[in-house]
Amino acid sequence: MGNGLTLPLAQRILEKVKKAGIVGLRRGERLIVVVQERGCIEEACCLKELARRSQQEGVREIWIDLENCSYVDSTFLGIMVGLAMFMGKQNGTVRVVKASVRSREAMAVLGVDRLLGLCSEASGIEGEKVEIPESGPTNRQLAKALVAEAHRNLIEWDPGNAGRFQPVLELLGTPGTNMGQSS
Repeated sequence: MGNGLTLPLAQRILEKVKKAGIVGLRRGERLIVVVQERGCIEEACCLKELARRSQQEGVREIWIDLENCSYVDSTFLGIMVGLAMFMGKQNGTVRVVKASVRSREAMAVLGVDRLLGLCSEASGIEGEKVEIPESGPTNRQLAKALVAEAHRNLIEWDPGNAGRFQPVLELLGTPGTNMGQSS
């Protein structure tokens, strides 16, 4: 087909990867991630790595600012869910601040709004700028693994999402949910 639908999913994902549009700010034990324009696989990859690094450096609270983000996809939302579940086990928190209407709607459809603290107003969105990791997964296997992890997170958080995302996992050729397993 001329529309590119014959390409493997991971290859199509990689072809769309471009520089992630996020800014990271650090203020004490808080990491503030400002997402510019959209939250897709590139931003999800950077968010996950930035949060991992920051958590190792003592961050206990992650704020994700979606005020200027007009679009979030399920991969980005799934990585946010995974971070929130992980941080919760570490007595930390993840909250979304100043989410756009479209971002709030996407979170509500998948039940993500029940996990993440949503704040329409937030003061203290300032801090020292932190280095952003390289954008996007660097190969097909990493892209595939990130997409699968994100969708497993969404199913683990809300089993009602299985009907939506189990076919994605099957298409990727990855096992189903990781319910009951520790991350």
